[in-house]
Amino acid sequence: MPPKRKPKKRAAPKRKHKFPNTPGLKRGAKSKPVAELQEFLQAFGYLRMAEPGQPRPRGRSPFATTELAGMPIPAAVAATGSFDPATESGLTNFQRFLGLPITGELDIATVAEMSKPRCGVPDLLPRVVGPFGFAAPGNRWPRTQLSYSFDESINTVPGVSAQLIRGGIRAALDLWSAATPLRFTASTGTGDLKFRFAAGDHGDGNSFDGQGRVLAHAFLPSGNPMDGEVHFDVEERWSCSFETEMDLVTVATHEIGHALGLDHSQVRGSMMFPTYAGPQRFLHDDDIQGIRTLYP
Repeated sequence: MPPKRKPKKRAAPKRKHKFPNTPGLKRGAKSKPVAELQEFLQAFGYLRMAEPGQPRPRGRSPFATTELAGMPIPAAVAATGSFDPATESGLTNFQRFLGLPITGELDIATVAEMSKPRCGVPDLLPRVVGPFGFAAPGNRWPRTQLSYSFDESINTVPGVSAQLIRGGIRAALDLWSAATPLRFTASTGTGDLKFRFAAGDHGDGNSFDGQGRVLAHAFLPSGNPMDGEVHFDVEERWSCSFETEMDLVTVATHEIGHALGLDHSQVRGSMMFPTYAGPQRFLHDDDIQGIRTLYP
């Protein structure tokens, strides 16, 4: 008999954001949907999960916590899949940030908000340095004359030409320059702002998840090599016009706001609100006030 062939090992699946879709979860629940909720809350800055094998802290927590707009971010939870007080606090903070009724439960309104296409940048960015390696983002560029560039990936976007993409990004940049002293110049080399399309795991630790969920992300200026990087999920149905697909100009304007130093806004209707609500070709007063604090 011929020797048996060893089965080929399958590659580990790429890590993707889980978007919770199980209404009714509340404190005391233990299930896989709770773990998915915790993963979502951690991905967008509302929860810090304990490392595998890490003991549950007793008494005063030894883990760092941060606070933004009066919202403490728990440093760790007792166990993955257990809807504990830290998970409830993280969910409550999500409801507060997005302007939802604060119930502490995964109700229908919260599931609906979590299901919307959105930016991959966390809503609550850490503001302190602690044992989890927190950074202090939100800096500004030291100059107002900035360059921008594209890589070859703009030639790989289905249904949208490189020329349209260049024009759409330029339109997004112009919205910010109209409200500030910022001026943007196209570069044939590597610009301060760098635009790229990618799919799945693309090497920056923030995997994309396919159509209709996380649309894009960007890196705020903070003195790191990734400063000014703006990445779009190439698997989205992009458009540069007011059509049913994702409007590249709107999403690019939002992400450029991050690349210039802005965090997410709690003001619904602002360009820097975390979720996508359709084409928007103007800056809200909240966006203008925010960017002018960085570039008066």
